[in-house]
Amino acid sequence: MSFIPIAGSDYTDIARRRLSGEIPELTWLRQFRDLLKPYLRPGMVVADFGCATGYAYTSLAAFGVRYVGIDFEPTYLSIGRDHFAGNPEVSFRRHDITAAPLDIRADVVICSAMLEHCPALEPALTNMAGVAGRLFLLRTFVGDDEVIDSYVAPVPGNDAGAIKYSNVYARRDLERRLSAIGFDVRMIADRYTGSESRSVQGRDRAFRVVLAEKGDAG
Repeated sequence: MSFIPIAGSDYTDIARRRLSGEIPELTWLRQFRDLLKPYLRPGMVVADFGCATGYAYTSLAAFGVRYVGIDFEPTYLSIGRDHFAGNPEVSFRRHDITAAPLDIRADVVICSAMLEHCPALEPALTNMAGVAGRLFLLRTFVGDDEVIDSYVAPVPGNDAGAIKYSNVYARRDLERRLSAIGFDVRMIADRYTGSESRSVQGRDRAFRVVLAEKGDAG
């Protein structure tokens, strides 16, 4: 699932500038760091799905973690590899999580603002959760009912008509599916939006943070 045709070239520049600190740390990254603080220890592996250029690593580096950024867009991955060249704690993988599971294991999996752009909740949710050894921290659009919403991405130059998804996933489905594979699930208000509904390209959407911890962890 290539992202540039639905996000445009401007996002590529933004993702690059986040690596250099030209753009302040995002609110969701501060929230994720606070939520992960009780869990992270030096040497733990964090897998970041939809990592773009891997800028999330800079928010977690102080924990001494090893970071694996996973994305399908080779342009983002190339920027990230160049930026972190020589840092043995950072690596990247190109993978389509909507197509197949990923053959790695991580202590913690994180994903923000990516799952809602997949064609459906599954198999992406299960494929990501399957990588997590202890904790899966997810930020996506959540509501009472599922809404699968596709439309032609309103990006200049999208002459090929690339389709963008802006889905809402039902809270009960997220809780049920994660519980079925061994996670205790907690829904948390998104710090940036307060989980209040906002208009996103003319569509009412609300972010929630899903903290899913393996039930036998400890």
